[in-house]
Amino acid sequence: MTDYLTMSDEQLLQLYSEDCQQALETLTDRYMKTSKLIAKSLSIPSSETCDYVQEGMLGFLSAVYSYDKSRHTKFSTFAYVCIKNRMLSVLRKSAAKGNIPQELTVSYEEQAQNILSDLTPEEQLISERNITDILSAIEKLSPQEQKVFRLYLTGLSYDEIAEKLSVTAKAVDGTLQRARKKLRNSLSL
Repeated sequence: MTDYLTMSDEQLLQLYSEDCQQALETLTDRYMKTSKLIAKSLSIPSSETCDYVQEGMLGFLSAVYSYDKSRHTKFSTFAYVCIKNRMLSVLRKSAAKGNIPQELTVSYEEQAQNILSDLTPEEQLISERNITDILSAIEKLSPQEQKVFRLYLTGLSYDEIAEKLSVTAKAVDGTLQRARKKLRNSLSL
C-alpha cells in the first residue's frame, strides 16, 4: 500500500501525471491548508475568506498544470506564489477602480524575499541571480513598456491598463508583445 502522505510534492505530481487521482487528492489536501493561511494573512473579511480560499485553490490547480520541474524551483514555492497571486488578482479586480488598501499590496522585492526564504542556500543563490537578471531586463525596457508590463504584473486586464494609461487595449497588447520579446531576448528564454 502506497503512503501518499509521506511523499514529496514532486513525487505526487509525477504520480498524478501517470493518472493517479489519489496523488492529486493528497496534494489538494496539503495545499488547502496553505490556501487558508494565505487568505487569513491578507486580512480578508471572514465572510469572504471561503471565497478567497476557493480562488486560491484555483491558483493551486493552475500550479499543478503548469509546473515545470526543469526550472529548478520547488513545487511548494511555485504553488504558494500561484495561490497568493490568484487571491491578490481577485482582490484587485473586486476593489473599486483598482484601489486596494496599502496593507494588502506586496512589492516585487517582498515577493522575491518570500520565495527565497523557502529555498536552500544553493537555490537562493541561483534565484537571486535570476531575480536580479529579470529586474535588470525590465529596466532595459522603454518607460512605456515598463509601465504597461508592471501594471500587467499586478493583475490588471488589458482594458484596465488601457483605461489607466489613456490608450487603446490594442496599444497595450502591442506594447506587451514588444516587452515580452525584449525580455525573452534579454534573458535568452
